[in-house]
Amino acid sequence: MKIRKGQIKDTRVILNILNNTPELQGIGKESGFYTKDFVEGSIKDRKMNLVLVAEDKGKIIGVLISEIWKNKKYSFFGDLVVLSNYRSKGIGTKL
Repeated sequence: MKIRKGQIKDTRVILNILNNTPELQGIGKESGFYTKDFVEGSIKDRKMNLVLVAEDKGKIIGVLISEIWKNKKYSFFGDLVVLSNYRSKGIGTKL
């Protein structure tokens, strides 16, 4: 398993994971809440965002999207998702 920064080429897979994770759906949000623009914007804006992906044998199995506020000296996790088959293995902690 490898952790790396998300890249534009990962957009489709990240979007699929976010929009198909039941735990992220139904909290006042319609399914498909996350958009291509949101994911690409998060990846491109490295001054304000950190996007990490966990890969296992070339397959993206987890994603972290966080905002970084350097001037205020804090950050917060927007989304942290690990595919259900890979949970309870410490992947979320590593992300």
